[in-house]
Amino acid sequence: MSLQCKVVNFIEPQLSGAILLDQISVLRERYGQAKIDAAIAALDPQDRAELSGLLAMSWCRAELAMRFKNALAKVVDVPPLELQRFVSSAGIERTVKGVWRFLLKQLWDDALMRRVPMIYSRTFNHGDLRAEDVTSRGARFVLSGWPTIPDYDAHGLSYGIESVLNVAGRARPKVVWKREAAEVVFTATWSAKA
Repeated sequence: MSLQCKVVNFIEPQLSGAILLDQISVLRERYGQAKIDAAIAALDPQDRAELSGLLAMSWCRAELAMRFKNALAKVVDVPPLELQRFVSSAGIERTVKGVWRFLLKQLWDDALMRRVPMIYSRTFNHGDLRAEDVTSRGARFVLSGWPTIPDYDAHGLSYGIESVLNVAGRARPKVVWKREAAEVVFTATWSAKA
């Protein structure tokens, strides 16, 4: 009898430090430093220490990023998904400003959709996003390797994809998502290039 043992090296899902720092900057501009400080103070000491040591080149537990944003949502009395929509969109717009914005507008649909997974891989260290079925009015993205992505992060990813499409000049972008077995499918639609 043969016994096989597969070793799984589980890495806790993490968010790019650069992305979270951009989001915190956007939130600070909108709500002020006192509200940011109040949200951080609501976290446990380990979470506060991790946030205070965050660098653009480091990674932050995705769960901690969600807890921080939820704490801020409570402080500013905004529904958590509304805050997530705002910060995901504003963060992407800040990330792809200047020359990148110009370049994104020059890309045809297929080339643009092929870059979304690259942006994803620089945002999260978990899972693999791939573009499929790209047309001139839509695309399908499949996230594998992270079937348990929290709804909060799936919504954030949807909002981020919508923002990339918007920045790239696609009119009325909309992204919906659903779980399909061990994958999460994001369906993006848009009107003609503006």
